[in-house]
Formats: sequence, C-alpha cells, structure tokens
Amino acid sequence: MSKILKIETLAVVLALLPFATAFADDTGLKETAESIRIEEPTSSASSSSLGLDASGPRKIDQFVTLQIGQFQPNSLQTSNGTYNFNYGHGTSFLAEGGWQMKLLNVGASGGSFYFEENLAFSSFSGNSVQGGSSPSGSSSYTMDLFGLDTRLLYAADWFPLKILTPFVDGGYQYSIYYQPGNSGLDSAEGGVGNPVAGAGARILLNRGALLNGGNPIYLSGKYNRIFSVSNSVNLASSSFMGGLSLGL
Repeated sequence: MSKILKIETLAVVLALLPFATAFADDTGLKETAESIRIEEPTSSASSSSLGLDASGPRKIDQFVTLQIGQFQPNSLQTSNGTYNFNYGHGTSFLAEGGWQMKLLNVGASGGSFYFEENLAFSSFSGNSVQGGSSPSGSSSYTMDLFGLDTRLLYAADWFPLKILTPFVDGGYQYSIYYQPGNSGLDSAEGGVGNPVAGAGARILLNRGALLNGGNPIYLSGKYNRIFSVSNSVNLASSSFMGGLSLGL
C-alpha cells in the first residue's frame, strides 16, 4: 500500500512540474510588465506640464513677487512743528516687493489662502512751503515713503483655465514718510496706516516648469486700493499694478 502511495505522489509531482515551470516564466513576465507600468505616468506628466490636466495646476507653497504701478495719493501735507509742507496731489510710482506663503488649501474646488507681506516704496517731489519762506532757502523738497503691507490673499486655484489664477487680497499697510533736509527746520517725518485691498490674476508663462521641477514664472496684474484715513498725509488712492511672480 505504501508503494502505491509513493508512486501516486511521484506521479502528481511530475504532473505539476510543467505548471510550476510555466508559473516561473509567468512571474518573470509580470515583473517586466510591472517595470513597464511604472514608466507609464510620463505620458500623463507631459500633459500636466501644459497646466491643462484634470487635476488642476501645480500647487505652489510660496511666491516671491515684484510689482509697480502709478501712485497718486489724495493729499500729501506734512509738518515739523514750525513749517508746513504741501506736496498737493503728487503723482509718482509705487513699487512693491513681496513674499506669499500658503496657509491653507481648501481643496481642488475651494482654492488656497496665503499670508502676504510686501515692502513698498514711493517718492515725491514738491516746492511748496506753507507758513513763511523756506527755512533753508531751498525751494525743492523730497518725501520718501516706506510701507509695510500685510495681507491675506485668496487664490482661485479651481479656475477652469489652468494657466490663469484669479486672486483677491486685503489687509493693512503702515507707511513711514521722511522728508530729508539740511536742518530740523526743513525736515519732517511721521507714519500713517491705511486699510488696503486688491484683486487681480496671475498668468503662467513657462508651463514646462511644472513638468521638469523648475520654478514657474507668472505675469501678474491687479487693481490696488488704499483706503482713506483722517490724516494730513492721506495716501488714499486707486491704481493698477503689474509685475512678475516666481513660484517656489
């Protein structure tokens, strides 16, 4: 009986041997197929480089920005206690360099919120002195403004046209103004704060950067509003600003 059992076992082993060999070959084929499948996402990645894939544009955690625009405040009058200086409704430029950091991503259809910090600069020239003749005989003065502009920005990442990202922002800007002079009689300085808001959009320029891991560059533009406050240096104004943004 044991001899018959041994013979039957041997027969089963011999019968299964071809299937085992085929299984080994099959395993090799599967490994090859797996290695091929790993490389497949390259084709979908190329479509994402155009910013047109269904998953939306590449999400950027930070931006460095540079913008400039015309600047015409409501009024510029300052005093040093002895003399008053009036620059009227001067027209100049407003330059801003800034940094944006993502705080919250609401999801594919919810957009993103960013903390935004800008350093602003502007300069005005005038020759009007109120309250007497010029203290130093000079008829020309310059007022420089340095602003710290802090905002919360919302970016509409869900916008259907993937290379275009609309945004709105709002916050508070504190500006320090300084009028240099030859003495304390013709110099003046102070500070003023204003609520601020803006709305605009970013347009992606180098779509290939989304594929090769580079830094995307955006052309940006916005309508900027500085709201009025009760101050002799009233920076209230509305202007359009344009510039570049670099995604990090």
